[in-house]
Amino acid sequence: MPTAVFEGFTLAVALIIGLNQLNMAFDLQLVGPKHEHFYENVIESLKILDEMSWAPAITFVLLTVLLLSLVKWVPK
Repeated sequence: MPTAVFEGFTLAVALIIGLNQLNMAFDLQLVGPKHEHFYENVIESLKILDEMSWAPAITFVLLTVLLLSLVKWVPK
């Protein structure tokens, strides 16, 4: 399998998983059932983003920055 295809697939999966975690990362409480399509759930999450709790949001951002910086500083 070509490397570009593998990397593109991995990026798409990571993006979908990450966007599905928005509700938990920002402690969002959706009203109503989940939608059938992924993009509709993401839109609903973004609509109520102003209701987020700050403690989980700050923790999420700090840990994301830490993990991304460790990739640069820690050798393989």
